[in-house]
Amino acid sequence: MGKKLVVIAAFACDPNIPSEPTIGWAYLRTWVALAESMPDVEVLAVMNARSKAATDAHLATLDLRSAENIRTVGLDLPRALKLLENPYLTRVEYLAWNVLVRHYFKKLPADQDILLARHVTFASELLPTPISVLRHRSFTVWGPVGSSGAADALRMHPRHPLWRYHFAQQKVRDVLSRLRSRRIGRDMDLVLTTSRAMAEDLISNGIRAEAFPNTRVDPQFLALIADRREQQVPDAPKPDGRGLQLLCAGHLVYSKRFELAIAALADPRLSNARLLIIGKPSPGKENYLQSIAASLNVEDRVEFGGHVPQKDVFEAMLGADVFIHPSSREGGSGVVGEATAVGVPVVCFKGTGSAAVLEFSGGHGVQVDASKDSSVKSLVSAVIEASRLGNRPAEVWRGDRYAEAEAELLRASSASPPRRRLTDA
Repeated sequence: MGKKLVVIAAFACDPNIPSEPTIGWAYLRTWVALAESMPDVEVLAVMNARSKAATDAHLATLDLRSAENIRTVGLDLPRALKLLENPYLTRVEYLAWNVLVRHYFKKLPADQDILLARHVTFASELLPTPISVLRHRSFTVWGPVGSSGAADALRMHPRHPLWRYHFAQQKVRDVLSRLRSRRIGRDMDLVLTTSRAMAEDLISNGIRAEAFPNTRVDPQFLALIADRREQQVPDAPKPDGRGLQLLCAGHLVYSKRFELAIAALADPRLSNARLLIIGKPSPGKENYLQSIAASLNVEDRVEFGGHVPQKDVFEAMLGADVFIHPSSREGGSGVVGEATAVGVPVVCFKGTGSAAVLEFSGGHGVQVDASKDSSVKSLVSAVIEASRLGNRPAEVWRGDRYAEAEAELLRASSASPPRRRLTDA
């Protein structure tokens, strides 16, 4: 009898690129470690061709006892579709890749014992998953999926000229998210979600689901945080928001709504506060936030740190009084998870993916309900309230949480035989 198979669909899998590709690599690296103790199991990771090149190069640097148990497959788009390999067309490229992967999975030997089929990146509730074709012969797990938004956050001043369009877009996205997640989830044995709200919605529709934000803090940074905490001397209290060091981090794009953090500085209650914004605009775009800071006469208290190494982001978090992440829509916000690991109180909008991660970590921060107050004053009040909370590092982001969760999925797959279907999707 041949080896049993664990299948991982990871469209993006690259340890050198942040966000989705790094998450894909983190999941694969977890399975590489698990495979070391399971000689009768082979891990098959299917990704795009670019990711395979980066993944193979990184795997070659690891001292693996069972390298033969790890197989990577990179499916390249046909020449006619190469134009889709553009950052602005990634979701369209994913749809084409999804078709290729479905065909590949259908050709797996009929007598192959597939223990588990996982789809980790791009796992979006709006996009189809290729592992649905394996639902009749494997335990299928999709996710974590789901982004959550607060459309009312777009009403808060200063507003984008097209804020009404973005508001309507988010409202439509919310409806589609619920409908699509239910439709795809019915073909899965288990759906992992980034928020409890989405998990509860799926469960109420008869779909097995669990909340598991894909946030992960690298163990080396957890060690750095612990070391810095031991060396740090607590600051004197800063009553009424005076002298606060505020921090934002992420891409300088409108959906992050960093302009609200800048506008908050114009409030008399934060007249002595300073704001550091770490991140850079999208390729080819200008930093539109600088002109907003100048128009509000707070440019002397706003520092743009640009793109910096991850270590420097953690150092900035360690020196901040409040971390502000006013994004109007997020999936499982990695940067909010990192802030909670550091222990700095977080301010974000209620109902967003940022809030879901904050709640999952223990809720050390303040959530702003934009549906009740669309003025930036509510954000200022939240910042001052958060500054009084002090520092409290979350314990949920330990480095082994992926390994524990994936090992549990493997146990669940052994206990739950695949559902038999007469037809494929």
